[in-house]
Amino acid sequence: MASWNSVPLEVLYNVLGWIAFVSWSISFYPQVILNFRRKSVVGLNFDFVVLNLTKHSSYFIYNASMFFSSAVQRQYHHRYGKNEMIPVAANDVAFSTHAVLLTAFTLFQISIYDVSVHILFTLFSSND
Repeated sequence: MASWNSVPLEVLYNVLGWIAFVSWSISFYPQVILNFRRKSVVGLNFDFVVLNLTKHSSYFIYNASMFFSSAVQRQYHHRYGKNEMIPVAANDVAFSTHAVLLTAFTLFQISIYDVSVHILFTLFSSND
């Protein structure tokens, strides 16, 4: 398995990775807080949130598989060589997990704050 040739580069890689995790993770909170304070999701596009959840879920599956699965890692090394490092770090898994959770929470906010969702739910549930 590949290893770092330089300790300073490894430290820099980890520090920058966690800085990116924090920076991107912070970006989810203003929308969630705004929705909560207003008790409304007016102006928030439902399609955007659903597509974002799809994107972040796919990214999570890739990261978790590459980071935790020894079978996937073996396949990666078989294809690209034993000297290649696995291209997923712990901060990638942490970010994708956080992104899925916050995006799912935003979708939950849409389900409780959006009046049109309640109307559609009432229409479809009354036909049972």
